[in-house]
Amino acid sequence: MRTEAQTPQVSSQSQPAHQATAPSLNQTGQVRCLQTLSQLLASGHDTSYDDVSKDSISALTLALNEQYVFSGSQRGQIYVWSRETFRLERVLYGHTAGCLALVLDDKRGVLFSGGGDGKVRAWDVQTLRCLYVVHAGVNSGAVLSLAYSHACDALVLGCQDTSIQVFDVANKDSVGREQRIKEMAARRSRFFDGSTDPIAVCASYMTSDSRPSSPADSAEPADEPAEEHYVVFESTITHYAHSGYVYSILLGNVVRNSREEEILFSAASDGDIKMWRISGTGLEEVGVLDRNNVSDSYGGGADDDVCIHSLALNDELLFAGLQSGGIEVWDLETMQRIRTLASNSSANVFSLVVHGHCLYSGASDGTIRAWSSDLQPLGWIAGGSDSVLALVAAADDDLLISGTDDGAIAFWDVSAIVASLGDPASGSARVSVISPHIYPKDSSEQQQLMSGPVPQRRRQRGRRMLQALDQWVRLKSVSGVPELQSECRRAARFLKDLMRQLGAADARLISSTPSSNPLVYGRFDASVAAANTQPLAERPTVFVYGHYDVMPAGDETQWRTRPFEMVGRDGYLYGRGVSDDKGPVLATL
Repeated sequence: MRTEAQTPQVSSQSQPAHQATAPSLNQTGQVRCLQTLSQLLASGHDTSYDDVSKDSISALTLALNEQYVFSGSQRGQIYVWSRETFRLERVLYGHTAGCLALVLDDKRGVLFSGGGDGKVRAWDVQTLRCLYVVHAGVNSGAVLSLAYSHACDALVLGCQDTSIQVFDVANKDSVGREQRIKEMAARRSRFFDGSTDPIAVCASYMTSDSRPSSPADSAEPADEPAEEHYVVFESTITHYAHSGYVYSILLGNVVRNSREEEILFSAASDGDIKMWRISGTGLEEVGVLDRNNVSDSYGGGADDDVCIHSLALNDELLFAGLQSGGIEVWDLETMQRIRTLASNSSANVFSLVVHGHCLYSGASDGTIRAWSSDLQPLGWIAGGSDSVLALVAAADDDLLISGTDDGAIAFWDVSAIVASLGDPASGSARVSVISPHIYPKDSSEQQQLMSGPVPQRRRQRGRRMLQALDQWVRLKSVSGVPELQSECRRAARFLKDLMRQLGAADARLISSTPSSNPLVYGRFDASVAAANTQPLAERPTVFVYGHYDVMPAGDETQWRTRPFEMVGRDGYLYGRGVSDDKGPVLATL
């Protein structure tokens, strides 16, 4: 942890003009930014980069599992971040153009990445090695979107050439290697070096244990080796599925004809939203949401409403993010648009995600907006001045993650929003974990916290400790300043209460001189097992000394962040006292 003020505070970014009078959710404390990471810094670039290098490091897509957060960049790399420590674990190389889409097969532990090079790479999420490469159809262009069907064990590709393609993962080896070699050789795509015989190139890629190495003076590491290469054959390609780029595809279970079935939704720059059924031979179109005949009190139908960038699904409602800044809401039972959520801005809606009965949207004006399950606006999150290109939410946690045009990956704690909404079906609100309490008062939630998977319990404990440190840093416990003496006493009481919550047998304040701050005393006894085996006089005693007061902040205008508000950036914490000495005291406890 560091105390230097080196990074701008997320919530202090300039507000869009249309929201200047309304504070953001992170400014009011309803949403907290736990950490902000940078793909740019992780790549070793100088922070004084120009616009070209900035654009090349954009966070275009996100995915996550229990252990990692994966972010795809404009340059084609995939950054692997630890959910527990927020540290960069590895950078995956292989795509020769931007990594535009990520999707997980959780059962197999495989991450699929789609690139501007027209390929999909499959990665083992444990070893972080490339397992195989799938080459899209002839002249498909970039793979703009991906979806994986557990029911069909198939991967669906939305492509730049307006096609939607299906790759049968379950039966990928049913076509022999020689036939695949001949297919790729016949295509003579960018996969081959023009000066080299394509058959020889295919053979070297598909029969050796590793890929050819990059030149010694190459600026990038060699491509990740792949065991096998596969192709999407013509029989499973739906050409001209749309009349524009297929920006978004989404799988979901929908009730049709009184039975539930898996449906693929696709949206493109032509403005159409289509519905498909996946079969062994490709796709079967089962419906189209008619956007041409929309006429209701919510308006719509303008030219800038044509392009659809993103989709999200919640029960029987489908959400479509428009280039114009609106979000259309479709009732899939009646196949009608029931309303459009207005953002008071013309910013493109690049990303949508549903989490905890809320809809979140990321836009080109740098904001993340939130709506409740009854489609009421909850407010906005100030994510910065760059476009929010990607959003992903953790199913096992109240965590929202955003990726922006400047390569920043931000982790947002939205538990207060989830708690305030509760369960719409029961009308009850859940106990909030954003409070002065490190562990929730509610016994059922305590039991749930202690009985979950080990990685989840560890993350939740770490999250609560970060929340405690954040609240402690906000107390301006500067000693020797009379007007802040009450703040020092509040900081002392906070530490005493924290010790009690963490299991101290004794925790109390000890008075000193009238003009001095109180001492905080806490005693933690040995476990019952140790106490039963050793007499009291023979038990070792560990004495820990620290201090909760901090140095004055000085001229706060010289700080790049507010000194008494903790900010996370690139795996470090910034704020007065996070390393001297509130952070170490909390870590010891």
